[in-house]
Amino acid sequence: MPATPPPASLTGFPLHALATGDVVHRVVRARDEDGRPREPFFFSGAAAGAVGAGRFDLPAPEGSCYLSDRRAGAWLEVFRGTGLVERSDVERRRMVTAQRTGPALGLADLAAAGARPFGVTADLAAGDGYALPQRWARALRAAGHPGLVATVRHDPTARARAVVLFGAGGPRQRLRGWRSRAAPLVGDDDLLAELRPYGTGVADRPYDVPVVAPG
Repeated sequence: MPATPPPASLTGFPLHALATGDVVHRVVRARDEDGRPREPFFFSGAAAGAVGAGRFDLPAPEGSCYLSDRRAGAWLEVFRGTGLVERSDVERRRMVTAQRTGPALGLADLAAAGARPFGVTADLAAGDGYALPQRWARALRAAGHPGLVATVRHDPTARARAVVLFGAGGPRQRLRGWRSRAAPLVGDDDLLAELRPYGTGVADRPYDVPVVAPG
């Protein structure tokens, strides 16, 4: 069922409390194409409906930073419907874990039952079109919400949550009210165990096996 455009008033919209000490995750490339280390946070901003824009992007010069409350959710947000991902691609990326150190944030909860009377359906987070989700992001931002929470499209269990923060567009090394660290994806057995039920993970290639011509 398609969602409807946001109503004129979003007063009373349900909130998801992101408490002090809560952690969220984001998979990023370790370095830019020129070899420089990449900032752990990026707020993507574009014209509504533009090619390459994210689902809940705000129009530039503002933007939206995409994270997840689960590490598996962060992986699925990046690799989406891919099965096993080539090891070389995984090695180029890092898992950023950000812990909330500032006051609790009340994020608009698109996955709450109470969002339904406002016209929200699962289609906002799972549909192919981005124009309406971006319209919702603009309306929530205008209503004073610092971000939103929604389901992760490529998580069929609907357990993982996408956490979208609103802010000025562009890359950030640090975010006020957050402490972050980055770690390699390869060799993270706990993460691979989380991903196994989804049928995704790292595709290892036997590079150390000599290649011979057929006899």
